[in-house]
Amino acid sequence: MITDRPLSEAKELFLQQVDKGTHCPCCGRYTKVYRRKLNAGLALFLIRAARKYDDKWFHVNHDVKDHREFNADYGKLEYWGLIEPMSPTDKRPTSGYWRVTDKGRQFVRGEIALPAYMLVLNNKVLEAAQACIDIRDALRSGGFDYAELMNAA
Repeated sequence: MITDRPLSEAKELFLQQVDKGTHCPCCGRYTKVYRRKLNAGLALFLIRAARKYDDKWFHVNHDVKDHREFNADYGKLEYWGLIEPMSPTDKRPTSGYWRVTDKGRQFVRGEIALPAYMLVLNNKVLEAAQACIDIRDALRSGGFDYAELMNAA
């Protein structure tokens, strides 16, 4: 969807509107900067994954069969470096395999605080919030009690 504007003008207009959402003047793709919060659902998924798999690889469709553990947004934990996808290193399939990182386990144990949200464009982090939260803060937003979750069998 090329317009008759100079590219520099189209780019400037696009960047002015991308925070609230706009269409690219070159390809027509809708694009928006999203604020992704480190919320209770993500924190709960991370706790359950860390407790069950520690630093082992797990497949979200094969290993995570209990849907109470499953959060469809789990991949957003990668924005904070809390989980990582398996990289293809040989001929085995890697899609859907994840593991909790050292940083993720530190967050679960309450040892570190992280930005409360990330600004994301096209699945890439543009900026991290200045305000930080810990695992308890993230869980509190969904009405969960950290001590109760960590003491559960």
